[in-house]
Amino acid sequence: MSNDLRSWFVTSQTLAPPSSPAPPIPSPPPSERDDSDPEEDPEEDPEEEPAEDTQEIPAEGPSTHPPPALDVPEPKRQRTDSEEIAQLREDFYWANDRIEYNVRELWDANERHDNLHNMVNGMRDEIIQLTGLLQASENRAEILEGRLVALEDLVVSENEEEDEEEEGEEPAPAVDSDPESTIEDA
Repeated sequence: MSNDLRSWFVTSQTLAPPSSPAPPIPSPPPSERDDSDPEEDPEEDPEEEPAEDTQEIPAEGPSTHPPPALDVPEPKRQRTDSEEIAQLREDFYWANDRIEYNVRELWDANERHDNLHNMVNGMRDEIIQLTGLLQASENRAEILEGRLVALEDLVVSENEEEDEEEEGEEPAPAVDSDPESTIEDA
């Protein structure tokens, strides 16, 4: 217990009047009780005729039930030092448990954060690597496309040269090499 709390507790105990339970309110002795009703006439006969359809309940003397208790609030009892210490100890244990729980939750959250951070960094590295591979593939595709265009141009120019050579030469008349052929066969 801290010194401030103990000093407050001690001073509050010395300033407050000693608390004792309130004395019970005594009920008047049976001899002083007035059971008679002031509106009742003492000369009337207590055993009157009961009304029709009612049942008479016989009275057997004074009531055995205690008088109703007054709703007097109990004064607050001051805690003793041992009770205060026990309560503070319980509060301390509860607070300690709560702190340990929060520490575990924080560690778990930090671990999840670290895992997510590592995963994001890994994904970023993969994206950079894949982007580099994509750029290299695009560069290679452009190079191959340029070579393909150059080959197509080369084929077209060779075909044009062959066509020009064929146009420049006239074909010779076809000669039969078969000696037995006749003019009529031709």
